[in-house]
Amino acid sequence: MRALLIADANSSIGWGHVMRVTALGEKLVQRGHSVVLRTSSLPQPLEDVMRSRGIEVVETSVELLRTIDAIRADCVVVDDYDPVRWFATRKIANPVTVIQICDSGTNSFLDEAILVRPDPLRSPGDRSVIGGIEYLLIGSDVVDFPRVPPEGRAGVFVSLGGSARDLEEKLTSELTTNHGVTAISGFSLMSNSSIGRSDFVHGLASARLAIVGSGTAVWECGYLRTPLVAVCLAQNQEAQWRWISNHKLGIAVSLEKLLDFLLEIDRALSAETPLTEMAERFGRLVDGRGSERIAQLIESHCG
Repeated sequence: MRALLIADANSSIGWGHVMRVTALGEKLVQRGHSVVLRTSSLPQPLEDVMRSRGIEVVETSVELLRTIDAIRADCVVVDDYDPVRWFATRKIANPVTVIQICDSGTNSFLDEAILVRPDPLRSPGDRSVIGGIEYLLIGSDVVDFPRVPPEGRAGVFVSLGGSARDLEEKLTSELTTNHGVTAISGFSLMSNSSIGRSDFVHGLASARLAIVGSGTAVWECGYLRTPLVAVCLAQNQEAQWRWISNHKLGIAVSLEKLLDFLLEIDRALSAETPLTEMAERFGRLVDGRGSERIAQLIESHCG
């Protein structure tokens, strides 16, 4: 089978969409399939990650239907805020299976698309949607990383994505300079090293506390059992952010209150037991097998 993945990553939308499809693409490659990422914007560090995992990268603005024909795709996986822009029509003439990875509240953009909503917020009983928290897309580098016990953790890991890079740098500097806390910027790791993703996962897994946007990174924190401060960076993250707060899986802080939260960071770090309990509660929900489940779903539809 030949699978075509569709996703972008840039400073406006962050890197989460590409990291999700990377996890799925890697699983498909491991199962013997050929995988191509078709993107219109992709930072070099992420392209390096994709290629290292056996995924071909095609960066082009050519209309998608022609790309499907060119690579002879059997399956198309789209992970995008605005998936309609990839298609000239809501109908695909080609005999191809379309999987749409969508956040909560996103509707199907194609009549033929199979919706997979890899989060806990889908409407119960909605038979047009496959998903839930068991379909979370978490990369093998996270799943394979040994979990670090609380006594082996140190420092604060900050990852707010490309869209909040300046704030991430400010937080990291503030924590180090005024609070005496060893703070690491996830964006800097991913941007400045050929093995940046490996460094990113190590930093996230080893942190005593992670301050992250309420997107893909919160699920990685959950799997690794890293205590987290979830920050709502965009409207599409709000439902997930509230879910984390309501279920006491982490500390939820609004973007506007984030700098004020630093005044309480020492107290939060000293209250280690509540942080650990929240992280353990979250970790019990995430088994890391979402990529395998979606790969099996694709195979069942594509023969």
